[in-house]
Amino acid sequence: MADHKAPTQVSIAPYEEASRLQKMVSTYSVPFFVLVIIASGAILWVKSNQDSVQADRDASWNKLTALVSMEDIASGAELPGAAALGSLAKELQATPAGPWTKALEVRSLVDDKDWPGAEAALAELESQFPNHNLVAQQLPVGPNGSLQTMAGQLRDYIKSQREFVTANPQLYKLPPLPEGSPQLTIATTAGDITVGLYQDRAPEHVANFIKLALNGYYVDTKFHRVIPGFMVQGGDPNTKTGAQSEWGQGGPEYKIPAELSDLYHFKGVLAAAKMPGDTESSGSQFYFTTGDPHHLDGEHTVFGVILDGAATVRVMENAPIQPGTEVPEEPTSITGITVL
Repeated sequence: MADHKAPTQVSIAPYEEASRLQKMVSTYSVPFFVLVIIASGAILWVKSNQDSVQADRDASWNKLTALVSMEDIASGAELPGAAALGSLAKELQATPAGPWTKALEVRSLVDDKDWPGAEAALAELESQFPNHNLVAQQLPVGPNGSLQTMAGQLRDYIKSQREFVTANPQLYKLPPLPEGSPQLTIATTAGDITVGLYQDRAPEHVANFIKLALNGYYVDTKFHRVIPGFMVQGGDPNTKTGAQSEWGQGGPEYKIPAELSDLYHFKGVLAAAKMPGDTESSGSQFYFTTGDPHHLDGEHTVFGVILDGAATVRVMENAPIQPGTEVPEEPTSITGITVL
């Protein structure tokens, strides 16, 4: 299957296009280097140390990978709940997979912004596995190459993230929907998603979305682009019958002027896609965020929020992807939209 035509597709602005303020937000809110270290270390551990206890090692890793795949860990996709990971970490405490499971519990708690829980789980990681590489091995960190353990990096990140979220609550919680705001239920082959629309802050985007919904424009369109931990994108009429090489390039014969406001990007918002470098939104394409991509703040118009159906979006986010693309192997389709 052909990939998207990157130079012309309607898409989400990459990090390189972010403003200085947006880069600052991303720098302090995304500990991707920590996630990569944890994921890479876990994968290397699985592939190394082939010795007499290999069978036990494989059994413990099989239990972990039955709960969460290495692909999900490495991609930054949403993890199982911290309670499930914590329970498994207790079960696997005496096995090679135990400390890595505990580290994933810490990450899950961080994702939930449960700072006390994350700090407590990290303290347990250090006390239960004092000689493990996660806790004992020092690695060069930062431009000066100062040495720090991976557990130390996690502790510093939890502290900085906690302080940042406390100082910038508006980046992680949208204001309440005004009374009487429009609500729609989007029926899909993966389940329903109910959204509320900020008619007061993005009236043109909201009016256009409702108009297309009532006209049946979105029926049979597919969520053609998925990036775990970031977003799922849909709304392109080319996905109904067009060749996959044309997916991401379609829409009505008009665009919508940007309506930027105090609505920021975090998990569960509805926003408008646009051409790279363009200042106007696509006439129809939109996306649901599955992470906190603040580098899009001030670039893309946020005009809604998920009220119900986050589990449906999670199903789409975690669906298998065609190798070398951002296209799901079996894209979710919209079957109808009801204005409530």
